[in-house]
Amino acid sequence: MKQKLQYSSYFEAIQQSILQIQSTIVPTLDNVISILSESNNVVCLGIGKSSFVAQKFASVLKSIGKTAHFVHPTEALHGDLGSISEKSTIVIFSKSGIGAEYEIICQECIRKNISIILICSSSITPLDIYCKVKICLPIDTEDPFFNTIPSVSFVVNSILSDVIVFGIVESMGVTKEEYVRNHPAGQIGYLLSTKIEDVCHNVDVVGIVSKKDTLKSAIIQATKFPLGCVCVCEGKKLVGIITDGDIRRYLVEHSDISSVLVESLMNALPSVIEAHLTLKDAVERMENGSKKVSVLPVIKNEELFGVLRLHDVLSVSF
Repeated sequence: MKQKLQYSSYFEAIQQSILQIQSTIVPTLDNVISILSESNNVVCLGIGKSSFVAQKFASVLKSIGKTAHFVHPTEALHGDLGSISEKSTIVIFSKSGIGAEYEIICQECIRKNISIILICSSSITPLDIYCKVKICLPIDTEDPFFNTIPSVSFVVNSILSDVIVFGIVESMGVTKEEYVRNHPAGQIGYLLSTKIEDVCHNVDVVGIVSKKDTLKSAIIQATKFPLGCVCVCEGKKLVGIITDGDIRRYLVEHSDISSVLVESLMNALPSVIEAHLTLKDAVERMENGSKKVSVLPVIKNEELFGVLRLHDVLSVSF
């Protein structure tokens, strides 16, 4: 009988490495963030699994407005060294910090007076003499089988690269608006750039009742305007909502609704969203509240402006 794999040991190894990072490399991390924030061009290098981390790092840097790109070390030795200008900063991702390609590249970078940052897991490497800054990641174990598969190291390197990006965002003062301009298409761009008021159903096509209306009136409005809820208003001000689910649950337990008023059934403290916010804000409000919801009344100038459904957000084709 095969022994059951102890997944917990793998997660514990990741957690331990992350905790060690927090306690040991923060001063060095600040230095790295400062150098990269001021750099005109960031060139990321990596071989094998480290190349994927390097490529992702370069890609995310570009998304926040930094000039960055990935160069494979082998390709660098066959002409791509020309893309590494004198105003560049090199970031090398290498678990061992060993490689003939890296040494040749580093020698050329030193000749050009280019700063080199090394991110590895070895306390002593042949590249140390070339590096302006070195981050040594505490990776004690890898996979639970051979302790050689790049697993824990890959995850920790990826997390570290994200933390560096976050530091650069803070250091450079990158705004949400700047980030949006770099993502004009796709789901990220759509959610970040689209205002709720441009997508939601206008108040003219929203079922509306008052607190003193009957439940039957609410059902009629819900049928006429099938948006998942009926808004309860006093004048133009929202004072509550009744969802389709509220109505169904009530009808399961009660057969006579002739005298039932809206105020006895409505939610007087519903989740709402402001019209000027983005669809990303709306999705977060729907998903992260004390209770997940699929429909939000939209408010503008303290008045009901419309209704936004999760379906409206997800149904848009990119």
